[in-house]
Amino acid sequence: MRNFTISMRNDSFRMRKDQFLLRGNIFLMRIDSFLMRKYRFIDEFSSVIIIADHLFAGTAKKAKLSLDSYLTS
Repeated sequence: MRNFTISMRNDSFRMRKDQFLLRGNIFLMRIDSFLMRKYRFIDEFSSVIIIADHLFAGTAKKAKLSLDSYLTS
């Protein structure tokens, strides 16, 4: 399976393509505890992080609002 890199706040991490779920424009990905501590905007959602188009150009707060909306819909 091909690996790919996702950049966040000038940092990046690699993961395999089979480690994420794609739902529309929302990527839900499993990440490790180090990244959970580093990107605290999502830590109340266990080991799930959201990567959406607007996160790359916007803010973590927008991404969290999108995840809240996704989980309650």
